[in-house]
Amino acid sequence: MTLQITETDLSYDFAAGALRVFYKNRLIIESRNDLPFLTIAEGEGHYKNVRGNYRIRDSRKRRMELDPSEPKVVPGRGLTVDFGGIIECRISVGEDLCRLSFSKLETPRALGWNRLILRLPAVPGERIYGGGEQFSYVNLRGRHTVNWVQESGVGRGRNAISLFAQLHSGEGGTRQSTYYPLPQFISSENYYVHADCARYSSFDFTGRNSHRLVFWDTDFTLTIGTAKNPRKLVGRLSATSKRQPPLPEWVYDGMILGLQGGKETVSAKLEKALGHGIQVAGLWCQDWEGVRFTAFGQQLFWDWKPDEKRYGDLKAYTEELKNREPNPVRFLGYINPFLALEGELYKTAAEKGYCVKNRKGEDYHVTITTFPAALLDLTNPEACLWIKEVIKKNMLGSGLAGWMADFGEYLPTDAVLFSGEDPEEFHNRYPAVWAKLNYEALEEAGMEKEALIFMRAGFSGGIEYAMSVWGGDQLVSFNRDDGFPSAIRAGISLGLSGVGNYHTDLGGYTTMAWVKRRKELFFRWAEIAAFMPVMRTHEGNRPLSNWQFDRDEETLELLARMTKIYAGLKPYHLKLSAEYQEKGMPPIRHLLLHYPSDREARRIENQYLYGKDLMIAPITTPKAIQRRVYLPDAVWVHAWTGRRYKQGWRPTEAPLGESPVFYRHDSPFRELFEEIFGPYQRSE
Repeated sequence: MTLQITETDLSYDFAAGALRVFYKNRLIIESRNDLPFLTIAEGEGHYKNVRGNYRIRDSRKRRMELDPSEPKVVPGRGLTVDFGGIIECRISVGEDLCRLSFSKLETPRALGWNRLILRLPAVPGERIYGGGEQFSYVNLRGRHTVNWVQESGVGRGRNAISLFAQLHSGEGGTRQSTYYPLPQFISSENYYVHADCARYSSFDFTGRNSHRLVFWDTDFTLTIGTAKNPRKLVGRLSATSKRQPPLPEWVYDGMILGLQGGKETVSAKLEKALGHGIQVAGLWCQDWEGVRFTAFGQQLFWDWKPDEKRYGDLKAYTEELKNREPNPVRFLGYINPFLALEGELYKTAAEKGYCVKNRKGEDYHVTITTFPAALLDLTNPEACLWIKEVIKKNMLGSGLAGWMADFGEYLPTDAVLFSGEDPEEFHNRYPAVWAKLNYEALEEAGMEKEALIFMRAGFSGGIEYAMSVWGGDQLVSFNRDDGFPSAIRAGISLGLSGVGNYHTDLGGYTTMAWVKRRKELFFRWAEIAAFMPVMRTHEGNRPLSNWQFDRDEETLELLARMTKIYAGLKPYHLKLSAEYQEKGMPPIRHLLLHYPSDREARRIENQYLYGKDLMIAPITTPKAIQRRVYLPDAVWVHAWTGRRYKQGWRPTEAPLGESPVFYRHDSPFRELFEEIFGPYQRSE
């Protein structure tokens, strides 16, 4: 039997227990005896957590493939399908999307089941993108993703540094681990999938005929949307999962220079930077609240109030910086949801019961790198109000124009929460609530258009509050899965997930063992950081071991050039920001967004478009002075020589300081690009 459901773009056919459901003539559900759409299971999750790095396994007790009954038509609304008397699926239609809402029936037969496995139709040659922040791959076909917020891990794969980190401290990570997973993806077949499920899930894209989605839940909604091309597809996905707020305009006036050491040290380095022509829009001083020294390196003292020994009267200092002529400099700081056990704020939080508890009713002391700390319970409304007041008084009240809102990955699954919620379910939601809390503090102070917050951890429900996502703690190396190349893939995959405002720690963060930041890496990273929405440096966890911006004259000159290019692009940055706000188009774009029919463009993962008009081709291998760049169908101008090229693969010289950059000859911003790059062009 085939039935077209009027007014909904839905149709289905059902015969001999086999069901097929179509939305806009696209097959979205297929269930037959040899390939069931739904499988129900009962399992128990086991979580091994080492400093935010998780090893997760499921003890399966039973499973059952579910047969569908014939759908019941809900006039003008959609369908309801009973699967095995255990799961009900309500299928409804909105504008350019279809929602599949799953819920467990209240019957004796449904008791105990807590896992749901879906199979969505796949086709040969289909490519899958998105999944949130993916460091190792952009095309996920043939791979699988894990939707669990965690540390990305050191090395993240099968390499020497990952093995060393795993043996040394259990922090090796895998190619699936990420700070910012999103249970959503887009397909080259022009549809997207978004799951409204906070619990653990995993997506397996290795099947030839189906994608296997595993959820440790039975009550959630799956949204499937369609569009005519990838640009509209990403825009509709970002409308479903929400878009980030716009960045304050001052961000585009220059780089945010990451410094620490106290007022005297910071001021001296700022003057040196400005004296060499480096365009500085902000100072990011993560040690505004003090430091501690551990075996991991120089870390921060998590008691969120100004350290007067390091910065004196911080309010006066931030005002002095902001009132500089001719260019004001903003002062940014740092916060996370932990509290130092030795700090004054922890005494207050402990007394009032604002921290996550263990099963004995004690404050849960969570180990981060080498020391324990207490974690704020963000299910407690009073705790949220209290920390927002701390932010408004001690941070905004001291003149801070923004901060890194760090962490969010560490909620233990055996914790006891104020609300009584299951920590396995709240774990992924924690960074989303943390983002919302920080943004609300800005709104309540009337600073949401003037201050910048950047975060590394996130999940569905928090995107609309995360002003900028930064890539987290990459190795200070060219490591494929956890160094400079991974930071590029992360930005591309986030863009394809509908997240537009992304940047990295210029030069990376993690120094350990033999891995130290060299001059070449700093150069190559700086050459690309100018073509991101935010340009910001980080000294790293071991500043004295790393190459820094002021190590020699050549480095100062390079950074001056790249910051002038970044600041000169302000009209272009603002145009891209507006496109993201209006249409959901990310500034960092996979080539397929503008060239979906170009087979070469679709498979490229190591270069990207910044907007429509700039092609950025990073140098991601050490000692390379040339690389092949693919130019799609247009006339492209090489930024450093002014030479024009047509479509095709182009071997391109890339001496240190000149990673390949091209702009479209027919761009409406061509005159701006010529003005910016002209002074730096060399004759061949």
